[in-house]
Amino acid sequence: MNPKVFPSPPALLRTLLLLTLSLFAAGPGRTAPLAEGQLRIRVLEQQAPRTVVLEGPAGLSLFSGDNDAPIARLGPGEQATVSVHDGELALALPGTRIHTRSLHIFPPDEADVRITVTRGLQKDVTRSYQGSLYLIQDPDNPVLQLVNHVEVEDYVASVVASEYGLKDLEGSKAMAVIARTYALHALGEAGDAYDHVDHTLSQVYGGTDRITPLARQAARETYGEVLTFEGHLIDAVYFSASGGHTADNEAVWLSKPLPYLRGKQDPYDTSPYAAWSTSVSRKNLLEVLSQAFGFRVSGLRIADRSRDGRVKTLSLLRDGGPDRTIPANDFRLAYIRAFGASTLRSTFFTVRTQGNDYVFQGRGFGHGVGLSQWGAHEMARQGHSYREILSFYYTGVRLQKKVSYADLHPAPRPAGLGDAAALPPAEASETPAQPARKKPRRRIGW
Repeated sequence: MNPKVFPSPPALLRTLLLLTLSLFAAGPGRTAPLAEGQLRIRVLEQQAPRTVVLEGPAGLSLFSGDNDAPIARLGPGEQATVSVHDGELALALPGTRIHTRSLHIFPPDEADVRITVTRGLQKDVTRSYQGSLYLIQDPDNPVLQLVNHVEVEDYVASVVASEYGLKDLEGSKAMAVIARTYALHALGEAGDAYDHVDHTLSQVYGGTDRITPLARQAARETYGEVLTFEGHLIDAVYFSASGGHTADNEAVWLSKPLPYLRGKQDPYDTSPYAAWSTSVSRKNLLEVLSQAFGFRVSGLRIADRSRDGRVKTLSLLRDGGPDRTIPANDFRLAYIRAFGASTLRSTFFTVRTQGNDYVFQGRGFGHGVGLSQWGAHEMARQGHSYREILSFYYTGVRLQKKVSYADLHPAPRPAGLGDAAALPPAEASETPAQPARKKPRRRIGW
């Protein structure tokens, strides 16, 4: 089968990013063709959509399977409804109904496609996306899998607005560089069907509705820039607020130390999360921990702290059996999944019992590794450039300009990435430099 040729994308990244066209097949397990300079983002996964309504400008084109000609074009004000039906997609158009294994949706003239979830875990959720959309039934569940093929810079602008949202240009530019770096570094980790999801298992991507003029400016003024260490893209993790000290990656994720992810004193944390407290019923928390870790938990205590003061491990106690030591980050994730992301905001905490409750007092918000967003905001307020912000939070990195996408794909990498510029000196690492091959765990939850 010959590759299907689709309309060419905007020229914004065409000379910068190179992608190989892949074959388009009707069934799941194969990927739709990806145009130059695009990422594949699975959208609306958390809403588990079973039925969606598509709309766009007149001329919205719908392709089915590997057909070269569109099966339909929507007229002014028309909508298309797509739902899951017996392993296929049921496409309802004005005056007709079509069953197909896959759909690829193209708007004309760089316009947006608007999607509304009308049946799923969450209903009446509406998002707009630039680029095209590829739809199949999820191979593992009776829900729609929607993948947005989007230009890298459009994706970066949306992530900056969705993840950062603070109103300063230099901090937004720092965020644009790391959002781009993170996206390109993690290519291929989600599998063959898409590169990333649109939530915190990757980065929060809200489509075009979230993009602000400031976020668009930040993406434009850092066009094509990424961070590297010893010729490789870094794992550009980030978080909300440090509580006064960032963390070593291995202290949080128990992974191999990375020389550019070194914890350090952070004098720039002036966030609303400099100090916080939360409490929870002792009975409820122990039930949550028992379910999460597979044995009856009767109590807990802090076992070890990292050099920055964060809790590194906790011991879960059980009657009639040995205690079990778990990473503090695993404890926090179990906690916030049960009680909400704004409860146990970090592992920078102390804990005590008060009556029938556990009371946690802590500092910061997030895992603490890499860039602090509130710290970047304060550095920008004090007049620091985005280059200085990046240099402070990532030790010994270099700013790579005008990067070629072919060099950054997960295929075997070249020895160097070419035109890299050294950033201003950063705080010296306490860990000997080593190649940046091992990645820490993906950023899961704040």
